[in-house]
Amino acid sequence: MTLPNFLIVGAAKSGTTSLYHYLKQHPEVFMPERKEPHFFVDWEGGVRTLGEYASLFSDAEGCAAVGEASTGYLYDPEAVERIKRILPQVRIIIILRSPVEMCFALWRHMRRLGKRGERLSFEAALNAEPKRMSDPQFRARCTESWHGNFYYFHRALYYAQVKRYLDAFGQALVQIHIFEDFKQDPLKTCRDVFSFLGVSKDFAPTISKYNVGAEVRHRGLQKALTHPSLFWQGLGSTIPEGFVTRIKEFLKRSNRKSPPQLEAKTRNRLVDAYTPDVEFLGRLIGKDLRFWLREG
Repeated sequence: MTLPNFLIVGAAKSGTTSLYHYLKQHPEVFMPERKEPHFFVDWEGGVRTLGEYASLFSDAEGCAAVGEASTGYLYDPEAVERIKRILPQVRIIIILRSPVEMCFALWRHMRRLGKRGERLSFEAALNAEPKRMSDPQFRARCTESWHGNFYYFHRALYYAQVKRYLDAFGQALVQIHIFEDFKQDPLKTCRDVFSFLGVSKDFAPTISKYNVGAEVRHRGLQKALTHPSLFWQGLGSTIPEGFVTRIKEFLKRSNRKSPPQLEAKTRNRLVDAYTPDVEFLGRLIGKDLRFWLREG
C-alpha cells in the first residue's frame, strides 16, 4: 500500500492549487488527479476509507515524493492527530497568506459556488460565523461544501493551527512558506519545496496561474461556455469552428463582472482583530509578518 510521504495542508486561497500543479509536473513527484481528498477531515464529501485513499496513489511506484493537497487539514484541529497516527514521518508543507486577504478570498470563493456556497454578504457572514460554528445543525447541512469553508475569520487565525503541526511533527518535517513570497518568485519557492522533498532542485515547472477566481453574472452561462455540450458541437457542424470560438469568447467577456471589494472599515476591523495572532505567529516561525497588517 502506497501512502503519501508529504502533504500540502493549507492555508486555503494561498496558492496551494498552483503549488499542487507545479509539483505534479516534477518527474520524481506523484500527486493524484484529485486535489482536496480531505481524507484526514471528518466530512462525508471527502475520501472516507484508507483503502480508497491508498487507491489515489496506486500509480506512484518509482516516485521519490508522493503527496496530496487538502487545505482543510491545517484548520481542522483533529486532522493533525489522524495524520500523525497513519503517517508519523510525513513531511508537511504550509503556505500562509495575509489573514485579511485570505478570509475575504475564501468568502469570494464560496460565494461563487452558488447554491452549495455562500449566500450572505461578507460582513453578514462574519457576523454569522460564531453562531454557525456553534450550531451542529449548520455543520450537518454542509454536505456539498465542508463546513470549515464557511468560517472565514477563524480560518485565518494561523498561530494555533501552525503550532499544532510544529508540536506534532517538529520543525524538521514542517516547511512554511509565505504566499506573498511565492507569488513574487514561484520558481524559488518550488525549488525550496523540491529540496525539502529530496527531489531534484534543477527541474523548472511551467509557471501558470491556477484557481484564479473569476466573477461572472450568470453561473449557468459560464458552465455552458466552459464545458462541452451538444449545443456547441452542433453549432460547430453548421458554421466555421473559428466563428464559434469567437462567439464563446465574446459571451465569456460579456458575462464577466467586477469582483466585490473589501470595504475599508471592514479591512481596518479585521486588521485590528488579527494583529495579536499575527504577532504570535511571527515569533513562532521567526518571520516579520507586520506587512500583513498594513491597510490596503
